Amino acid sequence: LFRQRARVQSQINGYAKGLVRNLGNYTIGEGFAYEVVSKETLPDADLDAPGHQSPAWLEQEIARAQDVVDRFLEKNRWNGQSDMESTGAVGDTREQEMVRRLIRDGECFLRMFRLDDGTIAVRWVEPEQVQNPPGGSWSDGWSFGIRHQIQPHEDVETVLEYHVRYQSPEGQPKDADTIVGELVPAGDIVHVKAPGTDSTVKRGFPELSYDVYDSLERASRLQRNASAGAAVRAATAE
Repeated sequence: LFRQRARVQSQINGYAKGLVRNLGNYTIGEGFAYEVVSKETLPDADLDAPGHQSPAWLEQEIARAQDVVDRFLEKNRWNGQSDMESTGAVGDTREQEMVRRLIRDGECFLRMFRLDDGTIAVRWVEPEQVQNPPGGSWSDGWSFGIRHQIQPHEDVETVLEYHVRYQSPEGQPKDADTIVGELVPAGDIVHVKAPGTDSTVKRGFPELSYDVYDSLERASRLQRNASAGAAVRAATAE
């Protein structure tokens, strides 16, 4: 309910839309740059030359690794630094969209798919899709669609897997026992929660809620009433 309210407000309230957009621009801007560097201190390749000379093969390996990173960024529309050759509609980068989702939804899920050509595709999982599987109980570590470690000791911060419900074209079934989904290992999903969310809290909460929601609504009504009043005064013949 709170997530749906925040989504509607972020689309129809000018102040909310500007707030979300400006936070994304301030945080991400044109996007981050990702550069591969060597973390190893290797012997000097040429003891007679001044300074440290890296081996020739090291530069080649760094360049190969950088190509892998660049292909990943381009394939997944990750940042504004990559030269995207998208065949679909042009939209925000995944970095910018992540900030928008965090503010609007309070959390976001990124799932990794390993493709046959050796590359990795990253796609969003909507928060509504993450739900407990049929029969999932707290005694097994399940809550809010996430299973944490129970044995040998309970650790909420150690996530084992997620239950991702499929998006059915027929709509969501009313009977909870008919939920059709998939158990996804925690290593294939990155779950990012809104800033300020405790690590032991499994799900995030929308930022545009309670007082923030009400304040943005009051600001919108105040602007509308003030502009309408000014228009009436300007049209009144003295």
